[in-house]
Amino acid sequence: MIISGDSSRIADMINSFGHDVRNLLKQAVDIAWYSRGSIQYETALGMSPLERDIATELVNKRIESQQKKKSMNIVY
Repeated sequence: MIISGDSSRIADMINSFGHDVRNLLKQAVDIAWYSRGSIQYETALGMSPLERDIATELVNKRIESQQKKKSMNIVY
């Protein structure tokens, strides 16, 4: 926690938080989209970072397996 510090450290922290929020929102959208609605956006937002990572890994694994089959109908 910054109790006192120069403005550049505070600005860096705020920028870092903004980046973290953007990543969280993007991950929640990806999970909701690729789960085809089985996981709602609001539910994905409530997941822990570990749960979101696991869900994202599952989505990526499914996409890769479908690409290896060279299927035209990719099933997420």
